[in-house]
Amino acid sequence: MTRSESTGITPDTRLARCVAATGRRREPLRTARIACRAAALTVALLALPAAHAQTLTGTGLNSLGTYFAYWGGMSINNAGQVAFTAETSYQRAYLYTPGVGVTQLPTLGGNTAYATSINDLGQVVGYGDSQVPRAGNGFNGSPQAFVYSAGTMTNLGGSLGGTTSWAYDINNSGQVVGAVYNSAAHPFAQRAYLYGTGGSTATDLGTFGGNNGQAGAINNLGSISGMAEDFNSQNQSSTYRLFTFAGGAMANLGINPSLGIGSRGVYDMNDAGQVVGNFSVSTSFGGRIHAFLATGGVVTDLGTPIGQESRNVTPYGINASGWVVGATTTSNGGSPLPFLYANGAMHSLNSLAAPLLSDGNTAGFTSLQYASDINDQGQITGYGTYLFGDGSVRTYMPYVLSISAVPEPSSLLMLAGGLIVVSLVRRRRGR
Repeated sequence: MTRSESTGITPDTRLARCVAATGRRREPLRTARIACRAAALTVALLALPAAHAQTLTGTGLNSLGTYFAYWGGMSINNAGQVAFTAETSYQRAYLYTPGVGVTQLPTLGGNTAYATSINDLGQVVGYGDSQVPRAGNGFNGSPQAFVYSAGTMTNLGGSLGGTTSWAYDINNSGQVVGAVYNSAAHPFAQRAYLYGTGGSTATDLGTFGGNNGQAGAINNLGSISGMAEDFNSQNQSSTYRLFTFAGGAMANLGINPSLGIGSRGVYDMNDAGQVVGNFSVSTSFGGRIHAFLATGGVVTDLGTPIGQESRNVTPYGINASGWVVGATTTSNGGSPLPFLYANGAMHSLNSLAAPLLSDGNTAGFTSLQYASDINDQGQITGYGTYLFGDGSVRTYMPYVLSISAVPEPSSLLMLAGGLIVVSLVRRRRGR
């Protein structure tokens, strides 16, 4: 309810009062009306919601180097550092720092290491092979969760207690979440864990009565989100439910389990408690994976960018403003397309970045294929197709794209017009 509705004062009444008050200061009636209408217009424009007065545009696009980025994990912090995985002879974890360049992270003693997340302190988590290297690619045995900090790689496997473990996210307090398999307490089960609270210890987050679970995200307040198994004792069946975990208690996120849940379920969570993930739905195109945004108990299906309705949608990152990035894919393995969800609408990232893309005649990115994460400054990381000066092309090349929200020209013109009228009236008064 607006203030005028609650008081019974109409816009015409407000205008009459303004004109009367201005007239008492011996202003001509026409001048008074112009001044009052201009003031009302200016106040109304200034009160417009940001979503109605902004447009999104790409303002910078940079390559992180000639790497063959692996889709499984790219993460960007608020300093612009990017943790990513790329493939050479083996899949290895890398850390990009603005002004410094790219550093290859060590392994846990094996061939491979996958980076999944980075916090604002530059600490990186992921999982890697701890066995003796052998010829060829892939894990030698079971992967183990790790934390990389200040040049040191730490194997979390011993602290987590299982034969296999994964680390998916880390917050600015150094708390880590992920999944551990085949622990002594839960043999042949995968469990969600929290590591780093009260020392180098791991906490089992529990389930909804089933055996399995995993934690996909943790924010800087220590709130966690993931998925956990629910066991129905009446019909001896189980299903997975998405959860939030805070204050030592697990709560159902509210996604209907009959919709089905993607392989990871939850991908990211911001400090406002907004969660992004995916679930399966039945559409006119058949079964599809859709992205959701959960805010304060309200779950929103993000839909798909225009022209991509027949594609699967997975969100990978969310920032403090509630902007979400991810990718749409086809069920037959076609090339993914990145998206940005902002101000309640889905946007094609290639459309927003169009002024920054190569036209095919000059070196640069010709298209973006994936968006994996977004920081609070609107910097997005992912990979795309890059054209070199010699005509050669590199796919899966990592990038950082900067997106800015700027006032729409029409809003600026209207506001400027109102201010100009007010200025003219004031000048006339001063004569």
